[in-house]
This record gives sequence, structure tokens and C-alpha cells, in this order.
Amino acid sequence: MKFNDNELEYPYKKIATNEKFKIVMFLAPADVLLPIVKTYDFNGKIIDSETLFWGYCGGEPGYYHTEHLQINSSSLITHIDSTWTHEVDADYNEIKGTEKFDLKVIDFVINSDGTIQKKEK
Repeated sequence: MKFNDNELEYPYKKIATNEKFKIVMFLAPADVLLPIVKTYDFNGKIIDSETLFWGYCGGEPGYYHTEHLQINSSSLITHIDSTWTHEVDADYNEIKGTEKFDLKVIDFVINSDGTIQKKEK
């Protein structure tokens, strides 16, 4: 079975298999490894694919970002995305009192037909 036509994505781990499809996690190299989940039928055809990352890869002055994935079961992946920002002065020093925090929690549900549904909480 050929997993992927994209040479920049590497198979990392098989998450689950059921009687209808397989779930495989891929990693794409960048400043960090970027996760992608794909579902396949047993003939190797992609049913669905979803990138599991947002934001920028690296840090910038006034910008800090973390992302965490939790595989809760063979049909649920939770993505927790945290971003802290500050305004910066001309020398790129953070300006006190301008802090902002943004938290996103998104569930990716793998449906019984192999499609992947994104549900922001």
C-alpha cells in the first residue's frame, strides 16, 4: 500500500484500524513536526485528511504559541492551542499590560464512515 504521494509527509503511527478503514498519523517537517491525520480504506484510497496545527511554527518577539494533541480514543483527537501575545516597542521589548491569551480546544471526531469532523468547543 502506498501511503502518500506527498514526499514531505512521513507516516508516523497507525492510530487505529476497524472493519472499514485505517487511521494513520503523518508528520511534516518544518521548524517543528506538524501532525496530519488521514483515514484510508483497505485499498489504500484516502477517505479524509485533516491538518492538526495552526499558528506559526516558531517564536517571535511578543508571540508565544503551544499546541498539544491528545488521542482520546480511536475516534477522537483533541487539539489544545494556546497563544500569548504582547505588543512590543521599537527594540522588540514586550510592553507590560498589553498581554493577550487565546485558548482554542478543538475535537476531531473520526466518523464511522472514515470522514473527519472538526468541532470547535
